[in-house]
Amino acid sequence: MLKNVCTISDNDTLEKAIEIMVEKKTNGLVVIDKNNEIVGTLSSFAIAKSIVPDFLKDDPNSSIYETEGIFDKYVKESSGAKVSEVMYKDVHVLTHDDAMIEAASFSAHADHRMMPVVKKGTNEIVGIVTRTSIKNACFNALKKKSW
Repeated sequence: MLKNVCTISDNDTLEKAIEIMVEKKTNGLVVIDKNNEIVGTLSSFAIAKSIVPDFLKDDPNSSIYETEGIFDKYVKESSGAKVSEVMYKDVHVLTHDDAMIEAASFSAHADHRMMPVVKKGTNEIVGIVTRTSIKNACFNALKKKSW
């Protein structure tokens, strides 16, 4: 579990989200509402998907015919979008005493890239489990000595 969790409001813009992600060197943010309730997650992958126009999503090979600078245009057009329009709303929230197998199961089943961790019985965010966290837990499990 990573303990340094970056959050953003669901009403903030993608521009602000990108600035936070670059500044904090993270690929994901936990999205909260005005009541500090977790309402989603936002990943760099979700941002990339929101920038690419639908016609290129259907046929990525067509992107080779786009002009230089078109990426900048699409980014600028998307920058004012609200985080709530792009975030993943299907978020699984863990508590600090949940087992790693739960995180791994939800990650595998629903392709959850990150899962916020809260203190049991509260909305206080205490960490986040990412796919890297799961990989590191696998490594640690392999290195444990059996007695």
